[in-house]
Amino acid sequence: EVRERLGELLGLANTRDANQEYLFAGYQVTSPPFNQTANGTFVYNGDQGQRLLQISSGRQIADSDTGDEVFVDIKNGNGTFQVNAPGGNTGSGIINMGSVFDATAYVADTYTITIGGAPGNLTYGVTGATSGVVIAAGTTFSSGSTIQFNGIETDVSGTPAVGDTFTVSPSTKQDMFTSVQKLITALETPVSSPDTQADFYNLINQSLSEIDLSFENVTQIRTGIGARLKSIDDQVVVNESFKIEMQKNLSSVEDLDYNGAVVELQTRLTALQAAQASYSRVQGLSLFNFI
Repeated sequence: EVRERLGELLGLANTRDANQEYLFAGYQVTSPPFNQTANGTFVYNGDQGQRLLQISSGRQIADSDTGDEVFVDIKNGNGTFQVNAPGGNTGSGIINMGSVFDATAYVADTYTITIGGAPGNLTYGVTGATSGVVIAAGTTFSSGSTIQFNGIETDVSGTPAVGDTFTVSPSTKQDMFTSVQKLITALETPVSSPDTQADFYNLINQSLSEIDLSFENVTQIRTGIGARLKSIDDQVVVNESFKIEMQKNLSSVEDLDYNGAVVELQTRLTALQAAQASYSRVQGLSLFNFI
């Protein structure tokens, strides 16, 4: 079922408009913007071009969004950092996706949470690749208890084994299709032991969190489209008002009030006839007519 949905999603990303141009390819409108390679990765073949429409003499507005913005430019993990449980873990520890509880204290680094101690008396320590030791090894571990360091908050539930590790590293860009593919991989992975079941849950949690981020990105894109449509509607009103005003001005120059014109013509003809009659009579006058 999820594979079918992934195929539908890829088809939507390669949608064409009425002119048979690909909507999400930027300026590369004649070629499909997305394809899946033989090794299962997804490739964006379009560019960052955004076509513009002229909606007034001095205003343009974008008529599309690139496939990179809609489907690719998405952070993985929780949007700030990602957590992972290496495949070599032998316990049933499941790490929470976590969050940033203090943005001012957050330090972007790759951290390793290492489980130590002994069965029944587990401990943990946290070390950053560049930050060094941030939580000393030997700190008492309790399933589900909050682990906080450098503005980061997470926890590990279940029963990890001594020597198991979990990593926390900055989020990177990941396309929407890969997030769905992760879910497919998790669902198709056999679960036969507590450690493989933990791997299953860790991958499921990660992929669902990343799919949520993909939906949030689509919502943001749709919000931007809504704002552009509102701008176009507003400009239509402005253009219509301008058109009506121009029609009024043109009408005052070109249109004729026939009733008024007939009256004006008759008045001027009467005045002309009177002037002509007066001229004729004045022209015939002479002083001899009064002697």
